[in-house]
Amino acid sequence: MKSILSVYADWAKEQNLLPDGINHYREIGQPNLLACMSNEKVDEGYLTEDEVTEIVRSLENAFEKVAVLMAYEGFLFANYGDAYMVGSADIEGTRLRVGDYEGEASDKLRLYIEEAEEAECYYQRMPDGEVREVKFKDCCGPVFKQIYNAIRSYDTLDQRRHYFERLFRRIRDYTGERFITIKKLNDSGRINAIRNFMEAEGATDARQVFIAHKAELDLKYGEIREVGRFFAVHDRHLRRRPFT
Repeated sequence: MKSILSVYADWAKEQNLLPDGINHYREIGQPNLLACMSNEKVDEGYLTEDEVTEIVRSLENAFEKVAVLMAYEGFLFANYGDAYMVGSADIEGTRLRVGDYEGEASDKLRLYIEEAEEAECYYQRMPDGEVREVKFKDCCGPVFKQIYNAIRSYDTLDQRRHYFERLFRRIRDYTGERFITIKKLNDSGRINAIRNFMEAEGATDARQVFIAHKAELDLKYGEIREVGRFFAVHDRHLRRRPFT
């Protein structure tokens, strides 16, 4: 598809308005666009592990902390249908099961799951900035009590995803950080996982490491539709040193 700038340049060429008589917009290919996107911080929403830790520390409620960590550690993006049921019964040792997926969970995530499950109230920030303690309307349920008690068996996957997206919208409103989305946290977690593999294996080629661990990464974080774009956009984060 021609861009409007390319169409204009064709017209300008016919009118002898171009100094060199060349439509340079036609010379721009996908590699140029991907390099441009990387340099212009299309990936500015990438969050490091330290930044995620700071976000979690700033949140008032344990269930919000769980949501952020689950998204970052790969337990949410591909598991909306079952994530609302997560509780301490799904923890076994250092592992967490969400639906059919089971993987290693951080100490922080396991701790906050237990804390959120026991909570009888939550803290709500009012429009005037005041923080109020509010009792859960129905205390039954695991970590995400409000979502758990709202969902019905006939709800579609999209409806269940919507409940979590609303939760993250409230988190963004509270923190003022617009990049706290499920997808950005999921992508950031994937980048961190690739970097951890690179560090453990002494590797320098992120793409080769990704290919070697693709099945595991896809199961945890979901399949990447545009692998080339992902690496072009996040290249400098994957190459960043030090790893720790």
